Amino acid sequence: MEIIRYEERFKQDFIEMNKDWIQEYFTLEAHDLEQLNDIDKLMSDGAMIYFAIENEKVLSTCMTAPIKNDTWEICKFATNKNAQGKGAGKAVFKAALDYAIKKEAKKVVFVVRGDYFKIYILVYIIYIIQSYN
Repeated sequence: MEIIRYEERFKQDFIEMNKDWIQEYFTLEAHDLEQLNDIDKLMSDGAMIYFAIENEKVLSTCMTAPIKNDTWEICKFATNKNAQGKGAGKAVFKAALDYAIKKEAKKVVFVVRGDYFKIYILVYIIYIIQSYN
Protein backbone atom coordinates (compact mmCIF):
# COMPACT_ATOMS: atom_id res chain seq x y z
CA MET A 1 0.00 0.00 0.00
CA GLU A 2 1.24 3.47 -0.91
CA ILE A 3 0.02 6.83 0.41
CA ILE A 4 0.01 9.53 -2.25
CA ARG A 5 -1.11 13.13 -2.57
CA TYR A 6 -3.95 14.13 -4.85
CA GLU A 7 -3.71 13.09 -8.47
CA GLU A 8 -6.35 14.05 -11.02
CA ARG A 9 -6.69 10.44 -12.19
CA PHE A 10 -8.18 9.51 -8.80
CA LYS A 11 -10.59 12.45 -8.59
CA GLN A 12 -13.66 10.43 -9.56
CA ASP A 13 -12.72 7.70 -7.06
CA PHE A 14 -12.59 10.37 -4.36
CA ILE A 15 -16.04 11.68 -5.31
CA GLU A 16 -17.71 8.28 -5.65
CA MET A 17 -16.18 6.77 -2.51
CA ASN A 18 -17.27 9.73 -0.43
CA LYS A 19 -20.78 9.79 -1.87
CA ASP A 20 -21.14 6.06 -1.22
CA TRP A 21 -19.78 6.37 2.33
CA ILE A 22 -22.01 9.33 3.20
CA GLN A 23 -25.12 7.72 1.71
CA GLU A 24 -24.42 4.45 3.55
CA TYR A 25 -24.07 6.01 7.01
CA PHE A 26 -25.58 9.51 6.81
CA THR A 27 -27.51 11.74 4.43
CA LEU A 28 -25.81 13.41 1.48
CA GLU A 29 -26.30 17.13 2.14
CA ALA A 30 -25.82 20.27 0.06
CA HIS A 31 -22.53 21.03 1.85
CA ASP A 32 -21.20 17.58 0.92
CA LEU A 33 -22.08 18.09 -2.73
CA GLU A 34 -20.52 21.57 -2.71
CA GLN A 35 -17.23 20.15 -1.46
CA LEU A 36 -17.29 17.21 -3.85
CA ASN A 37 -18.14 19.43 -6.82
CA ASP A 38 -15.56 22.08 -5.91
CA ILE A 39 -12.45 19.96 -5.41
CA ASP A 40 -10.34 22.09 -7.75
CA LYS A 41 -11.25 25.30 -5.89
CA LEU A 42 -10.65 23.70 -2.51
CA MET A 43 -7.25 22.49 -3.70
CA SER A 44 -6.32 25.95 -5.02
CA ASP A 45 -7.35 27.37 -1.61
CA GLY A 46 -4.86 25.07 0.13
CA ALA A 47 -6.70 21.79 0.68
CA MET A 48 -4.97 18.46 0.15
CA ILE A 49 -6.35 15.01 -0.55
CA TYR A 50 -4.53 11.80 0.24
CA PHE A 51 -5.10 8.35 -1.19
CA ALA A 52 -4.08 4.91 -0.01
CA ILE A 53 -3.37 3.01 -3.23
CA GLU A 54 -2.77 -0.66 -3.84
CA ASN A 55 -2.46 -2.15 -7.31
CA GLU A 56 -3.69 1.14 -8.82
CA LYS A 57 -6.91 0.92 -6.76
CA VAL A 58 -7.99 3.46 -4.15
CA LEU A 59 -8.40 1.81 -0.75
CA SER A 60 -9.07 4.95 1.28
CA THR A 61 -9.05 8.71 0.92
CA CYS A 62 -9.09 11.77 3.17
CA MET A 63 -9.09 15.51 2.60
CA THR A 64 -7.93 18.32 4.84
CA ALA A 65 -8.86 21.91 4.12
CA PRO A 66 -8.29 25.31 5.72
CA ILE A 67 -11.56 26.78 7.00
CA LYS A 68 -10.47 30.02 8.70
CA ASN A 69 -7.33 31.57 10.13
CA ASP A 70 -5.30 28.71 11.58
CA THR A 71 -8.20 26.22 11.76
CA TRP A 72 -8.31 23.23 9.43
CA GLU A 73 -10.91 20.56 8.85
CA ILE A 74 -10.34 16.87 8.24
CA CYS A 75 -13.15 16.00 5.86
CA LYS A 76 -14.35 13.63 3.16
CA PHE A 77 -12.82 10.57 4.76
CA ALA A 78 -13.87 7.25 3.17
CA THR A 79 -12.60 3.70 2.88
CA ASN A 80 -13.52 1.04 0.35
CA LYS A 81 -15.54 -1.64 2.16
CA ASN A 82 -13.23 -4.33 0.80
CA ALA A 83 -10.19 -2.56 2.24
CA GLN A 84 -11.37 -2.12 5.81
CA GLY A 85 -8.95 -3.44 8.40
CA LYS A 86 -5.83 -2.88 6.27
CA GLY A 87 -4.81 0.38 7.98
CA ALA A 88 -5.53 2.44 4.87
CA GLY A 89 -7.95 4.76 6.69
CA LYS A 90 -5.51 5.38 9.51
CA ALA A 91 -2.74 6.11 7.01
CA VAL A 92 -4.65 8.71 4.96
CA PHE A 93 -6.13 10.31 8.08
CA LYS A 94 -2.64 10.66 9.55
CA ALA A 95 -1.28 12.05 6.26
CA ALA A 96 -4.07 14.66 6.17
CA LEU A 97 -3.49 15.58 9.82
CA ASP A 98 0.27 15.84 9.23
CA TYR A 99 -0.38 18.14 6.27
CA ALA A 100 -2.58 20.47 8.34
CA ILE A 101 0.03 20.57 11.10
CA LYS A 102 2.76 21.29 8.55
CA LYS A 103 0.64 24.20 7.32
CA GLU A 104 0.68 25.50 10.91
CA ALA A 105 -2.84 24.54 11.91
CA LYS A 106 -3.44 25.43 15.54
CA LYS A 107 -6.82 23.70 15.59
CA VAL A 108 -8.06 20.77 13.53
CA VAL A 109 -11.76 19.90 13.47
CA PHE A 110 -13.53 16.80 12.30
CA VAL A 111 -17.30 17.09 11.94
CA VAL A 112 -19.15 13.82 12.40
CA ARG A 113 -22.86 13.10 12.25
CA GLY A 114 -24.44 10.37 14.33
CA ASP A 115 -23.68 9.31 17.92
CA TYR A 116 -22.10 5.97 16.97
CA PHE A 117 -19.65 7.65 14.63
CA LYS A 118 -18.82 10.39 17.14
CA ILE A 119 -17.66 7.74 19.59
CA TYR A 120 -15.89 5.70 16.90
CA ILE A 121 -14.08 8.72 15.47
CA LEU A 122 -13.10 9.99 18.92
CA VAL A 123 -11.47 6.65 19.68
CA TYR A 124 -9.85 6.68 16.22
CA ILE A 125 -8.46 10.19 16.72
CA ILE A 126 -7.07 9.27 20.15
CA TYR A 127 -5.37 6.29 18.51
CA ILE A 128 -3.87 8.51 15.79
CA ILE A 129 -2.67 11.10 18.32
CA GLN A 130 -1.00 8.37 20.38
CA SER A 131 0.92 7.29 17.28
CA TYR A 132 2.66 10.70 17.34
CA ASN A 133 4.23 9.94 20.72
